[in-house]
Parts: sequence; C-alpha cells; structure tokens
Amino acid sequence: MSAFVARWFRFVVAFAFALAVLVPAVAEADQFVPPNFEGNGTVGQNPDNALIVYKTVRNSLMPGQPVWYQVNYNGPAPLAVTVNTNPSNLPTGTVQMHVDWETPGGMKDADWPGYYRLGEGTSSGYGPGVLYWQTSDNTSATYFVELVNTSTEPVGYAIALTGSQVPPPVLNPEPAMPFTSS
Repeated sequence: MSAFVARWFRFVVAFAFALAVLVPAVAEADQFVPPNFEGNGTVGQNPDNALIVYKTVRNSLMPGQPVWYQVNYNGPAPLAVTVNTNPSNLPTGTVQMHVDWETPGGMKDADWPGYYRLGEGTSSGYGPGVLYWQTSDNTSATYFVELVNTSTEPVGYAIALTGSQVPPPVLNPEPAMPFTSS
C-alpha cells in the first residue's frame, strides 16, 4: 500500500510542477479572440458583450465587421488606446476606431443605442496603419472601443492600451485571416 501512496504522491508532485511551468506561459500569451462574431449577443459584437483589452490583442476583421472592446480606466495615469492594421497602407477611414462611454457627453447613439461617442482614433501623425486615441481626463471611467472594417477585404489588427508613450509602440498586427465564403 505504501508503494502505491508513494507513486501517487510522485504523480501529484509532477503534475503540480507541470502546471506551475505551463500555466504562466499560457497566461502570458496574446488573448485569443474568436474569429467569427456572427449572431446576436456574441462576444465582441456589441458594448454589452465587449472583449477586454489585455496586453496586446491581435485578430482579423472581416469586410464590414465591427468588434467592441471594453477599457476599464482607473486614473490618474494617462490612458491611450493604439490600433495598428495590416496591411498598413489602407486608405484613411478603412478601419475606424470609435470611443464611446455611457456618461452623457458626446454624440449620443452614434455607434450604439444609449452610448455616447466621445472620440475617434486618428493617425495623429504616426503614419499609415496607426489609429490613436488618448484621454486627458483623469477620472475613472469605462470606455468602449469599436473597431470597424469598412473595406471589402479582411484586415489584420492589433489593439493595446499604450498609456502616454509617444510615439506609441508598434504592435505588429498579424496578416488578416483569408476571407472564405461558405
């Protein structure tokens, strides 16, 4: 019986060690984002089901597809959101970044009923394929960032919270997933 207990104990220790090694590596990886947002109420399809921006998120937007992200800002450090697109030489306005919140102030219902558009990402002189938005407000707030692909081709993107770093870091978006119709 003691040999069985000893083997069981070694197995548990080996399993715990494997978890201790593997879990941090998985936790540090880029956030997985489902590639397809069809249907109502699915993750990322609206501000009520927004994805969270954690580190750098990389994904693709299909033609005409929007995706929503939630940013919980606790102040007082500067907050900026940066988006890089791939390809980066798209015409201005092909990928749009709208920043909304639920606080009255801004353009009501511009992007979603009951939300107010507070700002938009612009290239801010940082070159093609970069959208940037920064708040000057130090008050805690929840912001909702909508990305929209207005083109007829898939677009790869990366989004991150970049603070006050100027110019913002390059986020290295992956190429867009190939567009396949069913």
